[in-house]
Amino acid sequence: MVFNWLRNSVAQLKKIIRRRQLSQKVVQLYHAGEYEQAITLAQDTLQLARETWGEEHHHVATSINDLALLYQSMGHYTEAEPLYLKALAIYKSLLGDEHPDVATGINNLAFLYKDMGRYSEAEPLLVDALAMRKRLLGDEHPDVATSINNLALLYHSIGRYSEAEPLLVDALAMRKRLLGDEHSEVVMSINNLAGFYYSMGRYSEAEPLYINALAMNKRLLGDEHPDVATCIHNLALLYKDMGRYIDAEPLYINALAMRKRLLGHEHPYCASSLNNLAGFYYSMGRYSEAELLYLDALAMYKSRLGHEHPEVATSLNNLALLYTDMGRYSEAEPLFRDVLEMRKRLLGDEHPDVASSLNNLAGLYESIGRYCEAEPLYLEALGMRKRLLGDEHPDVASSLNNLAGLYQSIGRYGEAEPLLVEALAINKRLLGPEHPDVATSLNNLALLLTATNRQKEALARMKAAMKIHDGMIRQIFTISSESDRLSYLQTIRQHFYGFLSLVWEHFSHSQEAKQEALDLVLRRKSLTAAALAAQNQAIYSGRYPHLETELKQLQSLSNQIAHLSWSQPLPEERTTYQKQLGQLQAEHNQLQKKLASQVPEIQLQEQQANRHTVASALPAGSILVEYVRFDAADSNAPRESPRQHARYLAFILPAGQPEQIEMIDLGKAENIDRLIPVLRKSASTQPQTLVSLEMGGDDEDQSEDEEDSTFVKYKSSLEAIELSKVIFDKILPYLNSHQHLIIAPDGDLNLLPFQILPLDATGEQLLIDKYNISYLSSGRDILRSQISTKRPASAPMIIADPDFNLAGEISKQTRRRGDAETRRIEIPRKISFTQAKETEKLGAVATLAPDLLNTLTAATFSPAPGTRILGERVAAKLGVKPYLGADALESHLLNCQSPSILLIATHGYFSKEIQQQDYLILTIALVNCPSEQRAEILQKNQKLIDQNLLEIMESVANFLEEEHQDQDQANWLRDFAAQLATTINESSQQPPISNQNNPNSPYQGRNSKISNSEDPMLRSGLALAGANTRLSGKTLPPQAGKGLIFAQEIATLDLWANEISVLSACNTAMGDVKAGEGVFGMRRAFALAGAKTLIMSLWSVPDRATALLMDCFFDNLQQGLDRASALQEAQNYLRTVTVRELQQFSLGREILEEMISRGTVSGDDLDNQAENRPLEHPFFWGAWICQGDKLSEGLGLGVASVW
Repeated sequence: MVFNWLRNSVAQLKKIIRRRQLSQKVVQLYHAGEYEQAITLAQDTLQLARETWGEEHHHVATSINDLALLYQSMGHYTEAEPLYLKALAIYKSLLGDEHPDVATGINNLAFLYKDMGRYSEAEPLLVDALAMRKRLLGDEHPDVATSINNLALLYHSIGRYSEAEPLLVDALAMRKRLLGDEHSEVVMSINNLAGFYYSMGRYSEAEPLYINALAMNKRLLGDEHPDVATCIHNLALLYKDMGRYIDAEPLYINALAMRKRLLGHEHPYCASSLNNLAGFYYSMGRYSEAELLYLDALAMYKSRLGHEHPEVATSLNNLALLYTDMGRYSEAEPLFRDVLEMRKRLLGDEHPDVASSLNNLAGLYESIGRYCEAEPLYLEALGMRKRLLGDEHPDVASSLNNLAGLYQSIGRYGEAEPLLVEALAINKRLLGPEHPDVATSLNNLALLLTATNRQKEALARMKAAMKIHDGMIRQIFTISSESDRLSYLQTIRQHFYGFLSLVWEHFSHSQEAKQEALDLVLRRKSLTAAALAAQNQAIYSGRYPHLETELKQLQSLSNQIAHLSWSQPLPEERTTYQKQLGQLQAEHNQLQKKLASQVPEIQLQEQQANRHTVASALPAGSILVEYVRFDAADSNAPRESPRQHARYLAFILPAGQPEQIEMIDLGKAENIDRLIPVLRKSASTQPQTLVSLEMGGDDEDQSEDEEDSTFVKYKSSLEAIELSKVIFDKILPYLNSHQHLIIAPDGDLNLLPFQILPLDATGEQLLIDKYNISYLSSGRDILRSQISTKRPASAPMIIADPDFNLAGEISKQTRRRGDAETRRIEIPRKISFTQAKETEKLGAVATLAPDLLNTLTAATFSPAPGTRILGERVAAKLGVKPYLGADALESHLLNCQSPSILLIATHGYFSKEIQQQDYLILTIALVNCPSEQRAEILQKNQKLIDQNLLEIMESVANFLEEEHQDQDQANWLRDFAAQLATTINESSQQPPISNQNNPNSPYQGRNSKISNSEDPMLRSGLALAGANTRLSGKTLPPQAGKGLIFAQEIATLDLWANEISVLSACNTAMGDVKAGEGVFGMRRAFALAGAKTLIMSLWSVPDRATALLMDCFFDNLQQGLDRASALQEAQNYLRTVTVRELQQFSLGREILEEMISRGTVSGDDLDNQAENRPLEHPFFWGAWICQGDKLSEGLGLGVASVW
């Protein structure tokens, strides 16, 4: 018996020791943030305790409490609550109601309720725990300090700030007295007090506390701990609200990564990090990134916290704010309403978060013109914020600003002004004079001053706001990728436009105001391209050798993205494909950010550009014409009418005269933009016969002499004359004797070769007859001519006449796709538009109708034998061997090292952003949806309602007839398309700029499979050897790459020692036009790569005429003409060359033969047409423009022997 007792005692003792060891290990893991491991051990500890002492024991209660604490830390609140209740019940049963452990149990349960948002249940428990601890332990005890701290946090959470602050200060002081300065609980109090100051807008008090807490936690806990992550996250929040974005983003990302590592991806703290990082992206205009993160955070919160929780409400609120700014009002309103009701239920009617909901709902109503509903909500929010937060708080300033904005919108200026003045003063005091919110307040006040005829005061406010934005741009550009920079500039673009509007409307006679406006234009226009080019040049120059590896990695990523964008994955592979592409793009953006942070030249771009530096850099005798397209705000417009419309301005800056600025209003953009495609279409359409050389006009005004003459002089159309009157005649008086025009276009003017504009109302002379014209993206670009490179250029490179059908092998993927296409796949008959769009997002459009989709996207490049002539002739002049036919490979171009001369003679390509699959999905949705839903579907997809949609509908109708024998559906679709056609024709103001039906287009088929990317730099390319081979699905040899090089890949090349790049390819100057940023395509790519001078075309050009033009161009360079003059003289030669002169040399005879075959020149009695000028029409020469450094003489090779 004794032996059994002894054996049982030893076994019991082993369990006790084992439990104690496990318990100590659990505590260690908890403090180390290793919660998952700790939970496993805590469960074992609890099991041992129960086996040792049974259910009703103090150690069992402690083990249960520890396990509950771990679940709470992991965000598993529903699992924690019953454990806390069980532990508390055991404590009370064993120890009575008055015991320190009972007080601990009550405190823990209360804090869980606080985390769960059950505030009304939490407060009495926290108050009871504090009172009990004071009775049992005295006023000076660490547990008392903990209770004070926790009660303060609850009051902070429910907006009782006046009660929270003294409690937080008392808890911190007591912990320091009792525990010393270096203790984890002291750090906790410091962090909590900092959080309080942050929420109250007392940022200068919060920052040193946050920094101190972070440093202490690192000393006490090490770098890898959840509490360290929390400190980093809190500091990021503070810096973001202080406008210190450059400091905030890396902290956000670091905190999120650490929390994922330590707590797991589904922890509420990870959701908090995602939510706040989304808010950061939202403030920078990166809406698509923000939306994804907000949705992820919302899903996590709902999963962990349930649908009724303050954090869920916050997440929904943020998502609604984003949708409001994106104009998605119908999605935002129900979210705002739900959030308001949820917050009232959870937090009570008087809470700062409720005030925010009222304010946000009011803002939505104001945005959609429901002013009567907005005002009471704004007033209620302002009153509540003042009561809860005091008069000195950023949220109060925000409410004042918003209410003032409403009053301003409805003309109650007297009530608006004092509110704006007060908001500005609060923001300056709390945030400092350089904060972006101060800029917003200044702009809003300026708008009011403008509306009340105090324009001078308004101009001063706007200038101050622009200065703040300049500082923010410098800061953001050093932490951002190119796409991020574009997004941020979009968020402040209206302020830029507001400044121009003020100067245009009220200061057109003020030289000082016009100078300020031009300085701002020179700082802002095409700024992202200038910054990226500065980064590339700085690295390639050798100033940062340690970054060259990263730049090569960036180039490699660009190439990988281009290759992947080119590929055509099978439907079942689409998800993996999108994931891989997204990962590559994320790596690319991250590397761009890393490089940006280490190259100070990025910031200098914006600071160095002004009228003084640009005027000094302009060539002697030249004059800059800087066009600007902007949204003009009409302060006098009635409220019910549109208050904004797009306009063009032209700024005139003579070389060496920075004070002689002129600003000319060219009028509404719609009147200009409608004429540009008309002129382009007539200029880019090959004349059918010699007597139809007049562009868009008629023959009624010809004299009898002209009718009898064998020579018909080209004459501009009425539309061309009208356009010239608007965009050139108005600036003519300010050009004086200047004949060298450096034009920096904007908007759709980027698509116009100015040299073909008529010089006068007769239309018989063109600008090219009087002016020497070259182009820049922005006047700032002239400063690049001052950049010298010490690196030698390599030998010239000539690429021409690629073999687009380079031999290749059929790929495995193509065979599989072919097999799939033999199976009949029905178009679903009951698919909603939402489902269709979702299907498209998943990459399964092809499953809807792969036969049809492949039919719609088929494309090939036609041979370009005429480019061989050009390539061979120029190569002979330069003394180099050209890459022709099968040797015109992508690898040669990607591996080039800054050739002194680069000529690429091939087909260029630019694809519209809207892909054929978008039209196909819309068509399928319209076919299958109930009739009452069609109007809504069309309303949501207005950008797709155009001629392209009608063509797709006809193709689908044919497909339904031929492949599915569904004549009824086909007939219905054709009838519906006819109704749409009427609408399209009535609403259309201008023909589309398109190559769809252009007989000179280099590729056949409705649209190309070249790239499905939304990035215009991946939708612009040059076709090289093997392009058609790859398009047909065959595999190319490695050196051939993908048979096509994209603009994004060109942009990463090193062309900083390149003197001239010539793109003798159709459409090379085309791309996505973005007002204020230029053309995204080859133009931008070669500028980013460093090419000093770029010669390119604005429409498809005939091969042999181009060969002649380029032959003349290089001859002119050889004779010492500057680059723009060399091109212009070559263009003039083509305009004036006669049939007799063309007959004198082989290329001329080939041109004539080609024109005879096309009917442009009559082959009968050619001798009688000897003095005709068959190439006079701009179709043959007018597309070419010279962009960049125009005045460097010759080829810039420095070696005459190349000839």
